[in-house]
Amino acid sequence: MTWTSGRIPRPAGKWILRCLRESDGIALSVTDEEIRRSMGQTLKDEGLLLEPSSAATIAALHHLYDETMIDRSEEVVLIATGSGLKTLEQF
Repeated sequence: MTWTSGRIPRPAGKWILRCLRESDGIALSVTDEEIRRSMGQTLKDEGLLLEPSSAATIAALHHLYDETMIDRSEEVVLIATGSGLKTLEQF
């Protein structure tokens, strides 16, 4: 189990899958190492101390750029609400 995976309760998992299908959305996986790098880079570049599940969105963004699913000139909004104060041992 990774930092962010945990277990999604079955009803929530079904709802998430339905939302992805209805919106033609996607789900990505990222490695723990990619999450760690995103945590450190975001702290260095933006001064934001993120917890792992928030940093996972930033790690996933790099995949979207690499796969040209998002152009680097586009404006992108990421939700990162979790504070890294909960996981200081990761820094």
